Amino acid sequence: MVFYADLVSYAGNNRKSYAQATETTYTEDMAIVIDAIEGVKYTHYLRILKTHIEPSKMRYASRISNQRICVYLDSTESVKYLCDSIKTIHVNEVAVAIRPLKSKNKRVVISNVHPTIPDSAIFGTLSQMGIQPQSRMIHLKVNTDDPDLAHVACLRRQVYIKEEDETRLLPSVTMKRGSTAVHIYFSAGQATCYK
Repeated sequence: MVFYADLVSYAGNNRKSYAQATETTYTEDMAIVIDAIEGVKYTHYLRILKTHIEPSKMRYASRISNQRICVYLDSTESVKYLCDSIKTIHVNEVAVAIRPLKSKNKRVVISNVHPTIPDSAIFGTLSQMGIQPQSRMIHLKVNTDDPDLAHVACLRRQVYIKEEDETRLLPSVTMKRGSTAVHIYFSAGQATCYK
């Protein structure tokens, strides 16, 4: 006669529970990010995405750091489809890029950028270099531990570009704002001090 305890012992520790057998292991390669627009709920992005991909392929979603929306999908193929074929979605009449959470994008720090220079002028300069930015422009803050000064921006901004576009990046350009010529500096990676 065989008892239940003997069957459990026979199955050993290799036996998986139903939950373990059906659990999906997620990686960063299975997620996309989209820049968040102030005042727009992340569920609104999901409603727009479901016009391009089956809703069942979207598994997790949330706001994350640097004003972005992160969506984990069912597979890397779904990420590739959205990033390579769809590329952008329109949120409140604003085109926002879909990009992989884990990408080979390069951080570019732009120094000596006075607030009189609009982001659009820098984007135009990058376009003339043949570079299509992969993120919105971020205005960097001063380095301080004083909470009353945490809102103060410095004269540096950052943007992400494709890794392969780094060779097209000029070290500096001169921009005219009114009667004044301003030299702005581009560096891939960490910020560089120019005095």
